[in-house]
Amino acid sequence: MFFRTLAPPVRRAGRYAVTLRVPAEGLFSGEEVDIEFRVVDESRVDPVDGPAAVVRAKVSALVTMPSMASMPPARARTHAEGVPGDYGLVVSFPHGGGYRAALTVDPPGDKPFTVTFDFEVGDDRP
Repeated sequence: MFFRTLAPPVRRAGRYAVTLRVPAEGLFSGEEVDIEFRVVDESRVDPVDGPAAVVRAKVSALVTMPSMASMPPARARTHAEGVPGDYGLVVSFPHGGGYRAALTVDPPGDKPFTVTFDFEVGDDRP
């Protein structure tokens, strides 16, 4: 099974845009995976580099399985990556199916915002 988005991989909240980057091989249950995402400020655009990266944001992630309301949400570990504006969430999926990640971003000097991404996780790696 290959990764398939149920909605576009970019979410906007006010002047900010968050782009989810999943591994090209997809997501599978029983594995810990680092899913990267990029946060930019679209109100500050450089003609060469594009929107300004949001650095030093506080980020949290809550992962749920909407089709299984009785399954408790998982708080994923989050961290900054080595590139300004790039962050990651580390999560392990107990089994395949449709999941939702709610990313709350608290940019320096601004109000926090939350965006969500829906995605499929395979039961077994081919």
